Amino acid sequence: MKLHQVVSIHGLVQRWRQHSDKGSNAGKEKDLNEPVAPPSPKSPSKRSVQISEPPEVARANKGKRRKTEPPAAGSAPAVPQASLPSPPPSPRITFRPRPANRCSSGGSPISHPELGEIFRRYGTVYVNETFECTDAVDPVRLLTLSRKTLLSDARARGGNALADEVWEYTVSKRGKNGYTVKVEYTATAVLMKGEGVTDPQKPVAIEIAKTKGINGLMTVTSRH
Repeated sequence: MKLHQVVSIHGLVQRWRQHSDKGSNAGKEKDLNEPVAPPSPKSPSKRSVQISEPPEVARANKGKRRKTEPPAAGSAPAVPQASLPSPPPSPRITFRPRPANRCSSGGSPISHPELGEIFRRYGTVYVNETFECTDAVDPVRLLTLSRKTLLSDARARGGNALADEVWEYTVSKRGKNGYTVKVEYTATAVLMKGEGVTDPQKPVAIEIAKTKGINGLMTVTSRH
């Protein structure tokens, strides 16, 4: 190839490059002059810059987003804990004491009719005892035991009999076959006139005393 031909080809190439550069620059200027629509909020531009948050802030914001998220469709709304009714209080079991059987000789003092003439009085004697029994309660026997204590006190004062007697007892159930009997006995220590005059050695109003008894063979396990 001759030298003048090479120079001609080089000139053609230079002119073609200049023409191409002018066309591309014109296209760029046209693109710059055209208005650019803002990116849609639903489909952000790929060229938008995402700013990353620190890990602590990201965790806190994530927890807040979870708390404020609306419930899913079809799911029942959550019931606040405060609106739930509190369970009713458990009923208290109260053990009522078993009613005690009470019996007394009456409101007025009683003396045995077989007593003779009273020569002297030595004052009032009194006893308050508690008997623990099993299987049965024999009130007459228990009253007789308490009366013997009063007669001993009367003899210690110089008397030989009891007059103006008043007694009262209560029976309470204890356990399966046990009973607690409380006895109160009051009388007047007296000295009777005459030879061979003795105390009757039994409580007054025996028939009344039997009304609150419990049938069976009574065993006294304690007396105090």
